[in-house]
Amino acid sequence: MNHLSRYELEFPHPIFKWAGGKTSLLKTFDSNNLIPESFGRYYEPFFGAGALYFHLWSKGLVKKATLSDINDELYNVYSLIKKDYNSLITFSKDLDLDPNEKVYYLNRAKFNKLKSIPLEKCSHDQKLERAVLMIYLNKTCYSGMYRENRKGEFNVPCGKYNKPTILDDYNLYEVSKALKNVSLRNEDYKTIFKNPRKNDFVYLDPPYMPYGEVSHFRDYHRTGFDNTEQEKLCEMYKKLNNRQCKIMLSNSSSPKLNDMYESIPGVSIKTVSALRLINQKNIGRAFVNEYVIINYPTKPY
Repeated sequence: MNHLSRYELEFPHPIFKWAGGKTSLLKTFDSNNLIPESFGRYYEPFFGAGALYFHLWSKGLVKKATLSDINDELYNVYSLIKKDYNSLITFSKDLDLDPNEKVYYLNRAKFNKLKSIPLEKCSHDQKLERAVLMIYLNKTCYSGMYRENRKGEFNVPCGKYNKPTILDDYNLYEVSKALKNVSLRNEDYKTIFKNPRKNDFVYLDPPYMPYGEVSHFRDYHRTGFDNTEQEKLCEMYKKLNNRQCKIMLSNSSSPKLNDMYESIPGVSIKTVSALRLINQKNIGRAFVNEYVIINYPTKPY
């Protein structure tokens, strides 16, 4: 594990591999002083794998937080970990979590069958199985992607792994502590915007606007996230800016985004380099430029 940075070894750290995850950018955020030194409540409406939240929590910067995601499966996993992470570990012992291709597709089919049941109608055991399978599929699917078809079915193919760690007991314990006093919500990002007030910190990490050859997975939810949603998000950013919230937004370095945000009073657009999956013609990973759009002053670095 010596090749991992301290940010990847930090506890708690994300339990999911996530396309566009921010673990690789935490060092950049810190070294460039892109994170506010202090703030009120923390809001993150595109929670995903939660790398920034866990990092801020481990540094003692978060006192109160509202974490939200439209993805039912993430909400189910985090809710169960918050209540009783041991139940996931115990339940997983009765499941076949081998990473081979045959088991993967059997488990994917079981997961999609459970997924077809509204979460509120699932029994506790069904929620546990659904959560364990979500984590298993994430750790064994191709490149840690999460993608749904129009039916809402998870359709990412099997990856190639020898001995992936499915459930890390110690990290689950640390994640459960970090989630203990937060408000967890399973909602669209628009629903939280009435709540943040002056000095609250809002981190926005939406599905990225497509640009260049970088893979941008907008099928994170069956409803998708198109350019119209990007424009709505920009309008939300303006409203939060008017309330004097502290806002950080991550997105691609698309010139369209620069045009959308550059005229907002007090906003600065920073360019950072991130290791990302390159799509279609050039399968692999490469360092690409991304935008970090903030509305608060930062210290020189």
